[in-house]
Amino acid sequence: MPDKKTSKVKFPLLAVDLGLKTTGLAWASNQVAVEVLKPIKMDKTQQVFSQVLDLVKSLKIKTVVIGRPEQGEVVYWAKQLSGYLEDKATGLEVFLHPETLSSQKAWTLMSRLDYSFKAKKELNDSFAALEILKDFLA
Repeated sequence: MPDKKTSKVKFPLLAVDLGLKTTGLAWASNQVAVEVLKPIKMDKTQQVFSQVLDLVKSLKIKTVVIGRPEQGEVVYWAKQLSGYLEDKATGLEVFLHPETLSSQKAWTLMSRLDYSFKAKKELNDSFAALEILKDFLA
């Protein structure tokens, strides 16, 4: 995997907040235009991986940033997704990036934007992906 510090970030960029129940997604076509995408509900890990790959292809993504938790089962799956994408998508740069407090920051942001409780529960993982994306680009 390339090191962000020595590599110019290529756009479009997809951020992934991988979870055991839901995977959040956000993408940026450049450093200004970002969009939160509908999260993927976990069915089978391989299906989530292939859905992320489909997004990479359809949005012509050049860089993927996968949130890396400090511990737990998702650490393993984040590394697996990274390897899967590197194997399946030619020329794609994949980074694992710390996701510390991304869910809490996402919840706070949605609260400030007056999202309903239901919307916050539904979109929290994708807003967490947005937080990962913002932190990665900072």
